[in-house]
Amino acid sequence: MQNKILGVAGCAALMLGLAACSGEDGVNGVNGLNGKNGADGKNGTSCEVKALKNNTGYKVLCAGDSVGVLKNGKDGTNGKAGTSCTTTERSDKTGFDVMCGGKSVGSLLNGKAGESCTVNRSDLGAVVKCGNQEATLLDGKSCSASTTSKNGREGIVVTCDGEVVGTVWNGETGTGCSATPAKLGDKTGFTLYCGDEAVGTVWNGTEGTSCTSTEKANGKIEVKCGDASAVTIYKAMCGDDSYDPAEQFCVLGKLYDKCDGKTFVVNREYCNDDVVAPLCSEVKLKKDGSYEVVANRATKADEFCLAGIITKKCGGEEFSMNQYCDKKHDGVTDSIKDYCKYADDEKLEMAYQKIGKSLFPEEEEEDVEAASSSSSFFGGLIGKKLDDFTSEQLGLFYEALEGLKTTCGVESDPDLCGGVAYNPEKKFCDIRDNHLYAFKEINGVTWFTENLAFKYKLPKKVYEIDKATGDTLSISLDARSGVLYYEDDPFENFEAAEGRYYTWNSAMGIGDMRSDVDLSETSLKDKDKVVGACPAGWRLPTKAELEDLSNFANDVAEGGFEDLDNTDKVLNFNVDFLGYYNISAKKPMGTEANFWSSDAAASDEQAWGLVIVDNDNSSVETSNKAYAYTIRCVKDVI
Repeated sequence: MQNKILGVAGCAALMLGLAACSGEDGVNGVNGLNGKNGADGKNGTSCEVKALKNNTGYKVLCAGDSVGVLKNGKDGTNGKAGTSCTTTERSDKTGFDVMCGGKSVGSLLNGKAGESCTVNRSDLGAVVKCGNQEATLLDGKSCSASTTSKNGREGIVVTCDGEVVGTVWNGETGTGCSATPAKLGDKTGFTLYCGDEAVGTVWNGTEGTSCTSTEKANGKIEVKCGDASAVTIYKAMCGDDSYDPAEQFCVLGKLYDKCDGKTFVVNREYCNDDVVAPLCSEVKLKKDGSYEVVANRATKADEFCLAGIITKKCGGEEFSMNQYCDKKHDGVTDSIKDYCKYADDEKLEMAYQKIGKSLFPEEEEEDVEAASSSSSFFGGLIGKKLDDFTSEQLGLFYEALEGLKTTCGVESDPDLCGGVAYNPEKKFCDIRDNHLYAFKEINGVTWFTENLAFKYKLPKKVYEIDKATGDTLSISLDARSGVLYYEDDPFENFEAAEGRYYTWNSAMGIGDMRSDVDLSETSLKDKDKVVGACPAGWRLPTKAELEDLSNFANDVAEGGFEDLDNTDKVLNFNVDFLGYYNISAKKPMGTEANFWSSDAAASDEQAWGLVIVDNDNSSVETSNKAYAYTIRCVKDVI
């Protein structure tokens, strides 16, 4: 039998067996009797209703089969009154504002019409165009497109993964071009038109005439074209030789190769690596002690021509005829020095006259040969011949110069600083390390014109210890048999490009035990009795002395610290803009020049010093004592 779920009609048909269809428990009805045969010839079926075991309703059974379930109803929940809502059109006509119960709950904005988009495939990805915007989406990359313009042109910039991959400019309609036959006399060809404008005509060529050339004697070339008469072309001639004027030039029947296309003065100039350079005599010392000229050539990068003789530069610098190249106190570094000032200009002049030269070029006689007829004919291509130094001349010349270096032209022994002769009137010898310093007097104060370079070290100490308690009983200098021993490391001073950097404590000798000990009765050498960085007889300048120096330099019209004494340009203040040494960073810093004074400031951490910004700008200021500055010592007047 097919089961069915009873609806409302089923409830009405069961009214005789149920007290109600409200879901309440009813009274069991009486079982019905089997019905009569139906009209369709089938027997009827008897049905009954049974309560569910959980009392939630009833099950309807017909002929023992369940045909449906009637569930008891549940009590309903009291409802609440709803809230009335209204909508109001916005003032800008962009949508509606929604109000519920007098409160705004939001806005409904009108949508915008979308743009039609197309997608076309390319080799790199997809080209997407929406309205007037176009972008290329590369495979595997995020891309975008934006409009751009340049010089009145419009286009699209394509950016993929933050990188511009290209710009597509809007094109303009091109102009069509065409060619039409043209004729002019016997000539035929084509005229090219682009739009309505003729841009040019190409004429048909004619067969040319073959030419031949034949080399003849004495630089002649015979050229014959077709049936025409032969033409003779003459090359440029230099004496009996022909030459190409683009590559060579001729002087007095002799050919010279041009120097990168340039001519030069023969006998005076030379082509050195495509650069015209002056010729100079190369002099060498022979094994037998004599000198000779081995070549006349151009100077090299590390050479220059001094008095007509090739001379090696000194530390990369050229020098004058009253100077020579020697070594610094370290015996290694090149240093330009003056010939001893005991030798006056007359003695130095006599040395140069041995090779026919003079310290005073304006006194030399005019070159008569340069004004000869042949020189005039060849313009500036002929110069005075190089000096022909003899071996005897060169020997006397170098002997005289060497005498001026070592003996200073006097019979007595010269002053020596570590074996090097010097002039005490211009140089001071620091006996602690045999370093020579130039000096000069400025406004009554004698200054070093070089940075101090002494590697100042503290003397070692000897501690007497109480073995029982471990206490220090006494501290003394480590001096044995008149020899003072020093610490291995410098005392707060550091190497500079010129001289050294010193902290204020190092410059003043703060912490040096020798300042607390009477050394006058000791057997120590004088150089071991010095306290502070400056040598004996010299000291740090005072604040007032630095101020006078600064004011004097600032009052000079131009370049005060470049040359503080115009009467003696050989020795000036020689400022080196070395900044200061940063102990924490362990390196020099800054671009100014700094010099300590001996005066401390009001603050325990500060001291006065001179700061030179450039040759025309300086001032005296306070600085932290921990900074390491350069030092210029002044002569201590007793």
